Amino acid sequence: KFAQLPDGNPVEAAANAPSKAICPHCGGVLLLRQRRTMKQSVVSFYWRHASNQNLNCKARKRAGGGR
Repeated sequence: KFAQLPDGNPVEAAANAPSKAICPHCGGVLLLRQRRTMKQSVVSFYWRHASNQNLNCKARKRAGGGR
């Protein structure tokens, strides 16, 4: 849940975080995303790589990666 700001400081995914940050693993662009939990009352924030960028980053989640 942590990314880096351009000045190198870590930033946690939260409502008050900037909309873009830098991946500490590959240096790629991360976008702040949000979703509602199953209870639909709690909003969860997370970082996600920009579409089709840095596909080989070790921090990137892949569907079926445990198979």
